[in-house]
Amino acid sequence: MRQIVFVFLLMVIVFIAFTAEGLAVDVNQLVEKSKFYDGKEVVFKGEVVGDIMVRGDYAWINVFDGANAMGIWIKTSEARKIERTGDYKNKGDIVETRGIFNRACKEHGGDTDIHGESLIIKKRGRQLAHPVSFLKIFTAIGLAVLSEAAFLFDRHIQRKRLAEDSFTS
Repeated sequence: MRQIVFVFLLMVIVFIAFTAEGLAVDVNQLVEKSKFYDGKEVVFKGEVVGDIMVRGDYAWINVFDGANAMGIWIKTSEARKIERTGDYKNKGDIVETRGIFNRACKEHGGDTDIHGESLIIKKRGRQLAHPVSFLKIFTAIGLAVLSEAAFLFDRHIQRKRLAEDSFTS
């Protein structure tokens, strides 16, 4: 009897810890098992990309997990913690958000989203450098010179033909 009570208490403790912590997921898991996660608290981590779209007291952010992005509906006060969003010139802040996953959100026209309750900045974003290689510059200049030479050669041939045609007429 003691073992049964012990196992039961252990299961309750594990269940409480599991549900209190939330389920750490990525977009693929959410899509593949959307019925399971629907309405459950999840933990989602990734890079904030695109624009922060403020809508009154709430804002939309897109969080990219390395493979796909998920829309997060979060309080504007939480979204203001974000300093940099990802785009061509920037690596966005890495965030962890905890919230309720909605397979087909009634509030947002049936879209799949997460209603975030909290947002933690795990790592600040940074500006990205995109240096152009010397080889690319050299190739571009070489092709431009080659194109100009071909154009001038063609023009020379056309003038020569015009001169021959006017001579024979």
